[in-house]
Amino acid sequence: QKIEKLKEQLYKEGLFSPERKKPLPALPRRIGVVTSPTGAAIRDIIKVAMRRFPNIEIILAPAKVQGQGAVESIVTGIQELNNPQWKVDVIIAGRGGGSFEDLMAFNEEPVVRAFAKSKVPIISAVGHQIDHPLSDLAADVAAPTPSAAAEIAVPVKAELVAAIDTYTMRMVRRLAMMVESFANRITLITRRRVFQNPMSLVENYELTLADIENRLQSLMQKRITGTKERLSRVKDLELIIKNRLQNYWHIFMMNASKLEHLSPKSVLMRGYSITLKDSQVVSSIQMIHKGDGVRVIVYDGSMQCDVQSVSSEVGFGKKG
Repeated sequence: QKIEKLKEQLYKEGLFSPERKKPLPALPRRIGVVTSPTGAAIRDIIKVAMRRFPNIEIILAPAKVQGQGAVESIVTGIQELNNPQWKVDVIIAGRGGGSFEDLMAFNEEPVVRAFAKSKVPIISAVGHQIDHPLSDLAADVAAPTPSAAAEIAVPVKAELVAAIDTYTMRMVRRLAMMVESFANRITLITRRRVFQNPMSLVENYELTLADIENRLQSLMQKRITGTKERLSRVKDLELIIKNRLQNYWHIFMMNASKLEHLSPKSVLMRGYSITLKDSQVVSSIQMIHKGDGVRVIVYDGSMQCDVQSVSSEVGFGKKG
């Protein structure tokens, strides 16, 4: 009846509320244990913990778990392991099985409140068959035995290592696939003629313009020839013929001059140049850095130059 009354009181205070429960750490480095240093509980906890994670650290806060002084001893142990100097990640507080009277210390109000106030996640590990002590309700997690508490708190190292190896292999394979994909894309791009021979662009335009020029010359020649044949049949039209020929010749020279201005060679003759870096046409200062070697193509040849500086300012000489 006393326990039920205390249970109802603490329920009303919210000490058993699920919202107060703290999650256990996924990978604790150091476990604190509050139990008897001579009981079976500490041996079971050490055995299970070392089997699951051989290099985990265990700190024991020795406590009386039954009889006179047990309540104060358990409370002191929980408070001590909450001290930051111990750097404890999770606490297991409990004992092995026993009679109802033997487990009574874990139903006392100071002990239950100590469980609830623990800033470090805490597991209640009181061996019992039927009755659940109030510490189970106040703790973040309740375990039926100290061995079960160790299994809950300590992960299996071999399983973690296997999982890490699996994720690592997946990551390596995925990275390898990404690298291979990017390498293939780069290879396909660099195989394009424009990257292997950038001058081919100029040559193609040059050939196109030359073809147009030849076709225009041929067409003009045909027209001139046809006109001559027609005019040869007409007497006393020498002046008309000369005028017509001069007019056609003037039109022809104008078209030829326009074509000449469109020729890449004419652009180079006017003082322009083509700059290449690693066989790639340089179209922006973002592609050039100080100390880079570049090839500069002008009308009658090319030069190999070293870049002394890079500036976004554009200037074509000073006046005065």
